[in-house]
Amino acid sequence: MDAEAASVGDIVTYSGEVNEPDASRFLSMGQDLAAYRAFAKSASAFGLRQTEMPHPDQIDAIQAFVATAGGKKVIEAENDDLDWKVTGVLRPEGLTHTGELDGSAVVVGKVSKIVPTGSWETLTNFPGLNLLSREQRRKLRRDGPKADGSDAWSFIAGPALVLDILTIYR
Repeated sequence: MDAEAASVGDIVTYSGEVNEPDASRFLSMGQDLAAYRAFAKSASAFGLRQTEMPHPDQIDAIQAFVATAGGKKVIEAENDDLDWKVTGVLRPEGLTHTGELDGSAVVVGKVSKIVPTGSWETLTNFPGLNLLSREQRRKLRRDGPKADGSDAWSFIAGPALVLDILTIYR
């Protein structure tokens, strides 16, 4: 199937190299922060210096922010033999394994949006991850990444399919 031949609502199976973008890794690190906070408390109990560690209030603020993602992960998948890719939100119940998502896998999902060639979609514009206002998201999609590439990590370029990801198989 070609991305431009797909329709919203189609079920797609896509084999390729899967990765979780850095922006998603940041938003899904809530458990890591809880462990870090516990370590920080233990360190002070044993008299270890904490000069380089964030203040607990800073950790709490970051935890509150990443909690907005609710454990969901954004993934991208590319296949060198195709000129299109897929991306979407993977909810915790869609994981068939634990550990890193990166590597060769099969992504199964329902097409929720088609990103045509020459267009952009932001990785913060997926259902359940709308962290920006509608106006901000539209402006980002319209403008695309900055010319210097400093925010390219938060975009996916078309042609691509945005999926409601059902599962990922290894």
